[in-house]
Amino acid sequence: MIISGYKLDYLPTTPGAPWALIVPGGGYWGWMDISEGKPVAKYLNAHGIAAFILRYHLRSFGRRRRMPLRDVQRAIFSILAVNSQYDVSRQHWSIWGASAGGHLAGEYVGRALEQHLPLPETLVMLYPVVTMHHFTNRLTRMALIGPMTSEKTKDAHSLEQHVQPGWPPTFLTASEQDGLVPYQNSLLLARAIKRVGGEAHMRLYHVGHHGVGLGIDTPLEGWADAALAYWRDHWR
Repeated sequence: MIISGYKLDYLPTTPGAPWALIVPGGGYWGWMDISEGKPVAKYLNAHGIAAFILRYHLRSFGRRRRMPLRDVQRAIFSILAVNSQYDVSRQHWSIWGASAGGHLAGEYVGRALEQHLPLPETLVMLYPVVTMHHFTNRLTRMALIGPMTSEKTKDAHSLEQHVQPGWPPTFLTASEQDGLVPYQNSLLLARAIKRVGGEAHMRLYHVGHHGVGLGIDTPLEGWADAALAYWRDHWR
């Protein structure tokens, strides 16, 4: 059994460096650090970006479904605090979330807009879970909000329902062959962002599978280079 809970790993670069919060997937059952955590952090480090890898609460089954979101908030507040132990930029930062981690990253952005919390310059999402409705991954939905839940609760955790003006520029990567999280999740979010006048860039591959992380030696290879360039184009 994977022990659920909060942990924040820091991979620094130079003082005052831009930084990214990395939220690995795992369906809210575990964390895919081996493919979506450390490799992404090391990739960003190699490009001068400090990286934080978040471990968050798992398997709430509806009872503690707000705990993962609180973990993201805790991480961001600790990094950006005036007396923070981390010597990183207060201006240049992004969130990189994969699969269920992409869903959690999007939940943070939606809540940040509602509560006027700090927003990243960009949101980077790799084959994310977006909706709790038709195109969702059912195991992810069960782990987060439980097997028997109301439409109201599904709406509350469907990102496309919470996009509003001010949503940060978002880079999405998905594959039409993804057998775990249908690419329609990314389409739903991209369309919702554009409906409110926001900016979404979607990199949709015809082939490729779920859980590949950086995608080295797969059809998805190169998405991280494009995502990093996209972020740098949107530095404030």
